[in-house]
Amino acid sequence: MRRILAAIAVLVLSVCVCQFVEGQQIKPPKTEQKLVRVPGNQGWVDTGIKITRKDRVKIQATGKVYFSNGASDSGVGPLGWSRSNYQEAWPNDWITCDDPLPSAGHAGLLVKVGGEEMFAGNNKMIQRMEGRLYLGINDCTLKGAYYNSGQFNVVIKVERGVIR
Repeated sequence: MRRILAAIAVLVLSVCVCQFVEGQQIKPPKTEQKLVRVPGNQGWVDTGIKITRKDRVKIQATGKVYFSNGASDSGVGPLGWSRSNYQEAWPNDWITCDDPLPSAGHAGLLVKVGGEEMFAGNNKMIQRMEGRLYLGINDCTLKGAYYNSGQFNVVIKVERGVIR
């Protein structure tokens, strides 16, 4: 029993010592989490989140967007329709216009920070960027002749001040 109590005392003491570095208590990073819905037929969605270069942002997405008039076989997840056969599989959609990021999956999830657009897909980490965070769909025809339907559900986790 004494050994167990001694082991517990050592453990508690080591935890207390580890909590302090140079006389300052170590605090876990401030973390924010938000669920944002990104409709397939809407332009950029303002997440309401502003990030700094010291923040780490993790984006995880699920859901489905249907990019060809709601046709069930056009449904894609956040990775979008593969570019390897998009032109052949959807020639009428393909010829309509160029997507915002032509090399990324068609109708996949995009992220924009401070004017810089990038592909997010179903999982993305952003660091050392600054600005307002927006989410969008990699499609040039959200409404009209080749309208979209469905939505992505995106969980955004921001760890504040963790990048040095």
